[in-house]
Amino acid sequence: GKYLLPDEPADPQGLLELAEAMKGQEEKPLVVIGMIGGVADPWTKNKTSFIITDPAAVEEEPVDAKAHAHKGHDAKDHDPATCPFCSKKIKEPEALALIEFRGMDGKVLPYDAQQLLGVQKQQLVVVKGKVRQDASGYWLIAADGIYVRR
Repeated sequence: GKYLLPDEPADPQGLLELAEAMKGQEEKPLVVIGMIGGVADPWTKNKTSFIITDPAAVEEEPVDAKAHAHKGHDAKDHDPATCPFCSKKIKEPEALALIEFRGMDGKVLPYDAQQLLGVQKQQLVVVKGKVRQDASGYWLIAADGIYVRR
């Protein structure tokens, strides 16, 4: 209950924009938007913790270029790597974040996130919390509020 925000917080950052928003700070309170998922199983058993991904980084099947002639496809400056239709999106660690809801003792709450927060895979969520990056480049967010976009 107390973690569910009645209104969407302003100015949410996508995970791929976080590096810019953090600008060399180790930890910073931010509002982050992402989609629950990005990995086969985004949930942590018996913990109020889950993984979100930047919707822009969702892996897509590589597209067969011939079957996929879109406008501008034959332009000289067409770059399949940056073309949203052609690029096979690659999962960068920066496109994933581990969201953790902690209790007063600093430990992750021992409740299933899906039950406590009523969230599901593929939902877009806006999370308020303190953001930092771990050594592998993944974002860690100590969350204190969540809003589910419906």
